[in-house]
Amino acid sequence: MVQASRPMVLGNLPRSVLGEGPIWLPESNTLYWVDILGDRVHSYRLIDGHVGTINIGPYPSCVMPNEDGNLVVTVKDRVLLVNPHNGSVLRVLATVNEPPSNRFNDCKCDPEGRLVAGTMDMNEKNPTGSVYVVDSRSEFARYAIVYAVRNKQEFKKFIESITACPNV
Repeated sequence: MVQASRPMVLGNLPRSVLGEGPIWLPESNTLYWVDILGDRVHSYRLIDGHVGTINIGPYPSCVMPNEDGNLVVTVKDRVLLVNPHNGSVLRVLATVNEPPSNRFNDCKCDPEGRLVAGTMDMNEKNPTGSVYVVDSRSEFARYAIVYAVRNKQEFKKFIESITACPNV
């Protein structure tokens, strides 16, 4: 594992229209993040400077690893299992029925390893967002929480943060 002793400026990274959701994977020394409006998931491997981009969409909003080494990615109204090496969608884990102006926003994993993901109104006005929990059996539950925008600060109150979703 590479240890950085001071902050580094990484100049060769792709620009994002709306970059969010960074997650650091210490096992592979890789940083992942999403470009929500650019329909991409980006990665940067610190050990050799490799930059990767997966074109996926619409509106990828969260990326989390699972214990098999694949990525769990939320897009507009779906939760996908994605191969990080070639970007192929291995499986649709869940599809949600949301208003047309909604999309997934943030996600984290709960202590049981399930993905907890919130949706939001893309105009950030209507209180039409929900919270979903997805597990490895592709079962999901919708919690009747209605809000306009769900962000990480609010998620901290809802779940404990861990670095992977082993049960998805």
